[in-house]
Amino acid sequence: MMDRKRLGKSGGLLVGLLLLILISGVSPGGNGYLLDLLIWVYYLLVFCIGGYLLSASKHWLKVSLCLAIPTFLIGVLSSVVEPSMTLRLVAHSGALLLQALMILVVIKFSLFDETSGEIGRLVAGVCGYLIFALLCANLYGICETVLPGGFHSNDGRPVTEESGTLLYFSLVTLTTLGYGDISPATNLTRTLSALEAVLGSLYLVIFIASLIPRKGGK
Repeated sequence: MMDRKRLGKSGGLLVGLLLLILISGVSPGGNGYLLDLLIWVYYLLVFCIGGYLLSASKHWLKVSLCLAIPTFLIGVLSSVVEPSMTLRLVAHSGALLLQALMILVVIKFSLFDETSGEIGRLVAGVCGYLIFALLCANLYGICETVLPGGFHSNDGRPVTEESGTLLYFSLVTLTTLGYGDISPATNLTRTLSALEAVLGSLYLVIFIASLIPRKGGK
C-alpha cells in the first residue's frame, strides 16, 4: 500500500511535468496576459505541490512557496508593465532556484529513499530528468535576457523563450538528439549546451546504476 501511495505521488508529478512541457512547447508567446498568467500559475504549482508530495515535508512547502510567490508576482508584473531586464532576471532566477531544489528532492527520493519502491524510484528519476531539461531551458532564457542572440535558427526565426524554442532546444540537447535546426551561437551557450549533454548522460548512468543493486539483491 505504501509503495502504491508513493508511486502515485511520483506518477502524479510525472503527468504534471509532461503537461507542463506540452503546454510550454506548443503555446506560442504573445497570446495575451491571461494565457501567460495561467501558464505561470501551473508552472509554479507543479513544482510546489510535486515537491511537497515527494518530500512529505511542510518545511519544503514553506520554502517553495517563499520562492514561488515572489517569482509569480514578479512574472505578472513583467507581463503587465513594459518588460525590463531586471524583472525578467529576477523571475528567471526564482524559477531556477525552485527547479534546483526540486531536483534535490527528486534525487533524495529516487536514490536514497529505501521505502520508495523500485517503480516509484524509477518514475521519480524520470521526473528529475525532465526537471533538469526545464532548468536548462530557464538558464538559456537568462542568457538570452542578458546577451540576446545566443542561438541560431536555420529558418531565420528568432529563438526566444516565449515561443517554446529554448525548451525544445534543451530537450534535444539533453537527449543528444540534436536535429541541427537550432544551434548555440556564442561561446557561453555552446559551453552550457555541452554541459547539459554531459550532465544529462551522467545523470542517467548514475540513476541506472543505483537501480541495479536493488534488482540484483532480490
